[in-house]
Amino acid sequence: MNFKVVKCLEESLLSRLSTSFVKDNSISDELLESFLQIYHEPIIDAFGLLDKQEKLVKENNLTDMISENKSDMLYLVSELVAENDTNNERNTFSGLKRSIYQVKGSIGLNSYVFKNLSYCSCEYFKLNVLNDAENIYCKHIILVKLALAMKKIQIKKFNQKYILDLIKSA
Repeated sequence: MNFKVVKCLEESLLSRLSTSFVKDNSISDELLESFLQIYHEPIIDAFGLLDKQEKLVKENNLTDMISENKSDMLYLVSELVAENDTNNERNTFSGLKRSIYQVKGSIGLNSYVFKNLSYCSCEYFKLNVLNDAENIYCKHIILVKLALAMKKIQIKKFNQKYILDLIKSA
């Protein structure tokens, strides 16, 4: 299938997801089936992670958490945003807002998804997306897209050096 067609379908489905999830806090079977047609197996893994997280939140009664430390348990996806470094006058990127998505992995390892790019730091992405072109995305990229549509993303601010180091290491 043509990548432009897939992107158009994806945008439409994510928009429908956003509307239906905000309204009902659920996802219809029709919408799930449509996502499966585009994303194939990785969507199952992404929804599996969402289900595990939802179960964890309910079991631990975390929905009313106010504490900053415990609120991390509510989110699988965090957007790590670079704050401008006012102490560094030589910073030529002072107007840019760098950010990267951090996805909590099922075995404790974080994966990093670049904002506005379809790139993830995970091994699956390197082996099955870049090398074999078996799938168009890994579960982490799909999870970021779903979390954005469902408005289930935590925003964390860090200094620019930390974000740059993450980007370099990914």
